Amino acid sequence: MMGGEPVQLVCFDLGRVLVRICDTWAEASVLAGYDPVVDTEAPGVLEVIREQVDRLERGHIDIESFSDRICGLHEDLSPDHVRVVFEGWTRHCFEGVEELLDALHAGGMATACLSNTNARHWEIMIEQTREGFEPLTKLQHGFASHLIGARKPEDEIYAHVESQTGFAGGAILFFDDLEANIDAARRLGWRAELVHDRVDPVGQMRGYLSEHGVVLGE
Repeated sequence: MMGGEPVQLVCFDLGRVLVRICDTWAEASVLAGYDPVVDTEAPGVLEVIREQVDRLERGHIDIESFSDRICGLHEDLSPDHVRVVFEGWTRHCFEGVEELLDALHAGGMATACLSNTNARHWEIMIEQTREGFEPLTKLQHGFASHLIGARKPEDEIYAHVESQTGFAGGAILFFDDLEANIDAARRLGWRAELVHDRVDPVGQMRGYLSEHGVVLGE
């Protein structure tokens, strides 16, 4: 068990931590029933996508503007095509998420999510809670980049979590799938662990929770 002050808040990223998502445009396209016409290996394509995703996840543009810009990458794309593929990017919660959140709450632990996301995906996962995302309703706090106006790994987004929950530093244990986001959290004094298991991330997190002395209830 690691020393220091006890963990009081367990904070999760969503994609690849609590939620299974697509890894590529091609994967999301096929699942949506489209040919993956966007060649992300072509010069400049990924740069355009990343720039637009950044703007979308900061709340600077809406899904309509995003879709229009992405359409410029290929003549066979339409705004509806882009929206359908994009909406299907988030698939469902991983197995065991609901049981993990229940066990954390039964042990007296507070829970939150902190995600770089956008209004449409947030609506699907959190506000509408479509089929497959029901375990996320158990999270006690929800923080999203498009609502805060900042993205991980920027300090501002972590500070927002602290100000809104009342927990700070080593009282927070954070799980994320990106090293940069973990490094930023640790720099601010949070406990943080990288989730890299793409099959059973919940099992990996249960191991980390034990290492940090978090007792799960029944």
